[in-house]
Amino acid sequence: TDWDDAVTTCDRPCPSGISDECDAGETCFAGTPCGEGGVIAVGDTCKICPDTSSQGILSWVEIEVELDGETTSTTCGDLDYGLLRSVKKDSEECDSIRLDFSQTCCYTYPQEQCTLCRKNSIYYNIRAEWEIMLPDGSLSTCGLASKMLAPEENAGQQCVTTRDALFDACCYKQCSLCDGQGIKWWVEFDLPVEVELRRDLQEDEGDTSTESNAQDESAEEEVEDEITTCSSIDSSLYLDFVEADTQECIDIKSQFTSECCYSYPTYPCGLCNQDGASLSLLWANEVEYDGKSVSCGVVDNILNAEEQGETTCDSARENHFEDCCFDKCSLCESGAQLAWDFVVDFEQSTKTCGDIEAIFAAEEVVSSSKECNSAKEDYENLCCFTPPDSPCNVCSEYVRWDETVLFEGEETTCKQATTLLKRLEAESEECSAAMDTVAETCCYELCNVCGSDVMLDWDAVIDYNGEETACGDLKPLFGRSEIEEESDNCTAIKESYSDFCCYTPPDTPCNLCETDMDFLDAYSDVAIEFWGTAMNCSDAYDYLIRRVEYDDPTCDSSRESIASDCCYKKCQVCEENQMQDFDNEIEFEGEIISCLQLHTVRTSDIAHGSDQCGSMRSQY
Repeated sequence: TDWDDAVTTCDRPCPSGISDECDAGETCFAGTPCGEGGVIAVGDTCKICPDTSSQGILSWVEIEVELDGETTSTTCGDLDYGLLRSVKKDSEECDSIRLDFSQTCCYTYPQEQCTLCRKNSIYYNIRAEWEIMLPDGSLSTCGLASKMLAPEENAGQQCVTTRDALFDACCYKQCSLCDGQGIKWWVEFDLPVEVELRRDLQEDEGDTSTESNAQDESAEEEVEDEITTCSSIDSSLYLDFVEADTQECIDIKSQFTSECCYSYPTYPCGLCNQDGASLSLLWANEVEYDGKSVSCGVVDNILNAEEQGETTCDSARENHFEDCCFDKCSLCESGAQLAWDFVVDFEQSTKTCGDIEAIFAAEEVVSSSKECNSAKEDYENLCCFTPPDSPCNVCSEYVRWDETVLFEGEETTCKQATTLLKRLEAESEECSAAMDTVAETCCYELCNVCGSDVMLDWDAVIDYNGEETACGDLKPLFGRSEIEEESDNCTAIKESYSDFCCYTPPDTPCNLCETDMDFLDAYSDVAIEFWGTAMNCSDAYDYLIRRVEYDDPTCDSSRESIASDCCYKKCQVCEENQMQDFDNEIEFEGEIISCLQLHTVRTSDIAHGSDQCGSMRSQY
């Protein structure tokens, strides 16, 4: 994606100007007409997993979702990145979708996330669409395999074994045309790259055969209408998976780098920068530049590769400033933030504040005009605010968005009231007053079976309404049935299920395999009977760690009954005075694996001092 592509195809505004808010594969570009059609801005669309700082999305998981009265089969990723772009985050529809799918679609980031194409702390590119066979025998693509590893810990068994098996097929070091420099995407060449490169390579090899020449002529005829640019050359390197340091990469870079690449200027020249202020760019206006008719947007991009104060910069401003730049009317003064999606009455219809700003740009409304002054008088107080350090969030969980409430002497919706209150500081008197008035009408919390004082055991299974249900799946059920906290129904549910679903984490957990001298591991493949239930040792170990105090009699009795069957000292391949080399590769049982896999996975359930451990130590 480049700026030219953005202005012709992009329809999603990013008013913050920050690409971090965009979805995967998207970039935020300045000076585009995005948003003129009233599309919901980035940051204001509904997201299944709202806390992107701590949660990721299981994009490949298949689900069925009901939108606009129709049931659609899709995936978590397609729902989040596509269908929900038309749903605002502050809406009942968004709340309902989050309740239904957050458990299915979201995961908490691990401490060190698994990355398929990472080795020796170096990140490689991925052949995302290449088809491969996973270690379990199922077919996938490299891209999907990489996504499926994201919830795993980097040193975990699934991460280590999958990465060892797929790295060579999926990962490579990408050839980049401009390596750390800017690319002049607008520069064009007379011949298609494929033909020009082929000619150069054939000249180097002395290939003058009639057959080769005929093929070249045929290739030229097929692509003679295509325009080759620096951008298309760079894109072709990625599309063709051209690897760095190969002869093909070296040849392409030697031919085009000097014309296509530039070092980023310290102070970039902007076409519409004047006296320290940046005016608005009329991106689509056509001007004559360097003998060609191009848009002002292209001129501005070209100048961004130049240093402020250079002759090229000053000359372009002198020739094109009046045709390309204007002092656009803005509802908000400098330092204030636009409430992009706030809805107001505008010229006998409703518009968002962002829509009004887009109209100013499309109609070239200047800041000194009567139209601008009139609009600011009507809408500045509604559309503009100074972002608070700590916003006033009246509702801690859910909002009855369409409910009517009396706010500042007028009837309005809870959505409008809570949006306006977020512009205030949490410690302000106005926020405190709203807690007493607005909150009672607008806010509600779903039934929380464990409350705030104890922990929810997500995986514990109960019989709920005649069906086996994990305790972690109760809240979406409460949402669909509108079971609110402090209701009679909620109280009855807590009385029935809190003992099964909830627990107080121990201050000092019971470690089944702790001895006076060491911390041992628990076998994962040894079956036992624990409190009358059949399970494996590792499950019993996890339960005791999670729920039982170290000095509880249950801890002592469990150790006496199952520790001898469950606990072992894990095999260590290296001597105590040696360092483990995780990245080195070895042959193990006919496979090429990393030493990390040997240390973490292949030694699991193998006891120190066993014959198998001795064989590993002597060999590796």
